[in-house]
Amino acid sequence: MSKSNLPEPASLPADQSLSKAEASHHVIVSSSQSFVSPLPPPEILSAYEKTLTGITERILISFEKEGDHRRATERFQQELVKDYQNSHFLLMRRGQLCGMLVVILGLAVAAFLGWAGRQVVAGIVAALDLVGLASVFLYSQYKSKEDSETKSKA
Repeated sequence: MSKSNLPEPASLPADQSLSKAEASHHVIVSSSQSFVSPLPPPEILSAYEKTLTGITERILISFEKEGDHRRATERFQQELVKDYQNSHFLLMRRGQLCGMLVVILGLAVAAFLGWAGRQVVAGIVAALDLVGLASVFLYSQYKSKEDSETKSKA
């Protein structure tokens, strides 16, 4: 039996039953509704309220609590980032100061050796001190460039 020969459901008498072939050709229609807001539209809220008294207030309270929690979590994350940045800055500053002290100490040793008549050794110590300083500077530049490239790829 083709689809066109099937009677419309409304035209069937109440006592007439459909055969298996006719029953397999029924169409099921469903509908859905969606909304973008975190809260349902007022029509749905009022339908909920008719079904269960007080549910609208509970939904709104839950929504407000979730917003408070989200804002508190975001504040906490911002504080963690700020603390990390501050500690990272202090650690970098401490490293720079220690590096400066090592360079000054190396140059002081080289100056003392030069004053004591060991000019060749003083030159070697001064050269090693300055090469070490330059290599640390270049390595930090390379590392920061590598880190920025890694972050841009992610």
